[in-house]
Amino acid sequence: MKKSHYRRDLPDGSVQYFSDPLKKPDAEQKYFDDIIERRQEDEGGELLTFLRFGREQSYPNRVLNRVCKDYILHYVTGGKGRFNGRTITAGMGFLVVPGVAHSMESDSCDPWHFKWIAFQGSGARWQMQSLGLDEKHPYFSFDFSEPLERLFEDVIYRGYEDCDLNTYLQGVFYIVMSYHKKQVTRERAGKDSSGKYAEQALRYIDEHYRENLRVEEIAASLHISRKYLCSVLERHAGTSTKEYLLCRRVDAAAELLLHTELTVSEIAAEVGYGDYTQLSRLFRKKKGISPQRYRKEHRER
Repeated sequence: MKKSHYRRDLPDGSVQYFSDPLKKPDAEQKYFDDIIERRQEDEGGELLTFLRFGREQSYPNRVLNRVCKDYILHYVTGGKGRFNGRTITAGMGFLVVPGVAHSMESDSCDPWHFKWIAFQGSGARWQMQSLGLDEKHPYFSFDFSEPLERLFEDVIYRGYEDCDLNTYLQGVFYIVMSYHKKQVTRERAGKDSSGKYAEQALRYIDEHYRENLRVEEIAASLHISRKYLCSVLERHAGTSTKEYLLCRRVDAAAELLLHTELTVSEIAAEVGYGDYTQLSRLFRKKKGISPQRYRKEHRER
């Protein structure tokens, strides 16, 4: 077994192995792929086993089409590229799943810089699913690029004579996982609060749709912005604020047409529309027929 667990891959396809830590690339070394890998004499065995850390500054138009045998997390910290046809920029990342074909291509003008971690183990799939990642949902964003940069600099470009390399690297791997877990916890807490805002907005509309209600007024009642209100309703109710308000008014008008003798003009005022023509136009749009025809047909039935 070779002792050289440090590796540098170069654009010309050559691979260099080192027994001592790599020298950090300088400005003259434009493209590089620096790697540190687990000592192979030690079997993995853990539920989640680190294999390799890598740090790459890709060259323009570098294309990889392959199927990997391990899970690989990629963190783009500069430039841009495409993964399976989707553009990925700094602050975004993606997961390569073993046994699944994928393609990667660096940008022609601003090739990406990214960090990557390869790992395996019986618990790897479950661990990724707990982060919301799998072969169908491989993309993510991350907000810990600075500590990630420090970790990778430390891992790849220093020595480990004073500790067991594999144990140390496994620990660093779990530190990165802890950053993921913390971000996912924050995002899920945000989604929970946004769900409450959506519920409150729908309740407010149900209670006030008869009034001359505007989206800004609904947002102000919840002490949130108009833009945020629209986004949480799209996410949780699958509809826009205006669309939900429109449907609520048309449904209320339909009930009044069936169960009261009010005229269409009176019903229009009752559900928050200023005149008959506005209600008639929107009613026809949603129900496919005029209010008068709707009343006649349903009463005949």
